[in-house]
Amino acid sequence: MELISLTKVTTPVIGWLAEALGWIMNGIYLFFQNFGVENIGLCIIVFTLIVNLIMTPLRIQQQKNSKIQALISPEMQAITNKYKGKADQRSASMQQAEMQALYDKYGFSPTGGCLPLLIEMPVILALYQVIYRIPAYVSTVRQGFMTVVNAVLGSHSADFVTKITDLAAANSVDVTKIDLTGASEASINNIIDLFAKFDQTEWNTFFETFSGMKEQVGDTVSRILSSNTFLGINLIERPAILSFAVLIPILAGVFQYLAAKTMTVRNAAAAEDDTSKTMNTMNTMMPLMSVVFCLFLPCGVGIYWVASSAVRFVQQWIINKNLGKTSVEELVKANVEKKNKKRAKQGLPPIRDNAEVNVRRLQRVEEKALAEEEAKKARIRSMKEKARLSKEAADAESPEQKTEKAAPNGIAARAGMVRDYNDKHKR
Repeated sequence: MELISLTKVTTPVIGWLAEALGWIMNGIYLFFQNFGVENIGLCIIVFTLIVNLIMTPLRIQQQKNSKIQALISPEMQAITNKYKGKADQRSASMQQAEMQALYDKYGFSPTGGCLPLLIEMPVILALYQVIYRIPAYVSTVRQGFMTVVNAVLGSHSADFVTKITDLAAANSVDVTKIDLTGASEASINNIIDLFAKFDQTEWNTFFETFSGMKEQVGDTVSRILSSNTFLGINLIERPAILSFAVLIPILAGVFQYLAAKTMTVRNAAAAEDDTSKTMNTMNTMMPLMSVVFCLFLPCGVGIYWVASSAVRFVQQWIINKNLGKTSVEELVKANVEKKNKKRAKQGLPPIRDNAEVNVRRLQRVEEKALAEEEAKKARIRSMKEKARLSKEAADAESPEQKTEKAAPNGIAARAGMVRDYNDKHKR
């Protein structure tokens, strides 16, 4: 397993967001430090609260969109059922046009519910990077580790790299491809990455390995360990089953379940559609996944998960309470007015007028298509009827009549000769 880097992430977008969020985390840490409090767990909780408050407008819009979707879900299902089993191009175009007319009628955007998630997902990924890489984004924490690194490098131990490598191996970290000489900034970052994973046991081994280090940096290490402890829980360790830390995955699952339930918009008419079934399944699976993830992730990440789910639960409850005072009709009206303003600037007709025109056009197109289909079926029926009558007439003839028609000098043959003669002289 390669070393999990705690230096700054450089991935585009994620790295930029992590830089901004890291600035917030650093500010929170410095704020509490002014009051003599240096605790990463407390900073994670406050950090999570601030970030979730920043994303409140997105979640309000998402919930508004969900309420409108619950309202129009029966009509959407009716359109889907209408074209169920029809795979031809015309039916697909008609279904798409009818759906768009329905969306226009209610000012609904099918991507409106996805957009907040698309924006929120990179933010969440950046959040994890900051939580995982605290020394990279919190200057005071990094300074503490730098004090230890400088002391070790200044000791001029002949077998420094060997001892550091042995410490890494004891911590189940593969550093065979990593520079631990301290000769460059990247190498120093690697050493900090390693030290950031140490708990009390590893630090005791460190002091035994490098004699005299406890006197030089013992107080600094104590501060590092203290800042990484929250309510007696070591934030860099995974929660043990028989420990107080096991409450982290349990609380993560409970709050995840509550948050999911508050985000679900109830609609009895749409309770059996595929979307509702999918959402119900996700609402069941996500809390279970939260429990599993928090069992195998460091407690610091688990605390973020608990805090995030708890904040979203309270936040969503407040949003629902306020939105409950607004009828769906008012939301639809506001949506339509907002979109009509944009359409007016583009020189387009209002949504409602445009939707009614689309519906009438669809009806005319469908009526014409049905008429053409009926005419085609009528022609086919007529041809089949003629064929049937001809066959019945042929079957009704006696054997002598059939023989007479088939004979070279029979009635049919002579009639054909007369017809050919007349056609020739007409030309």
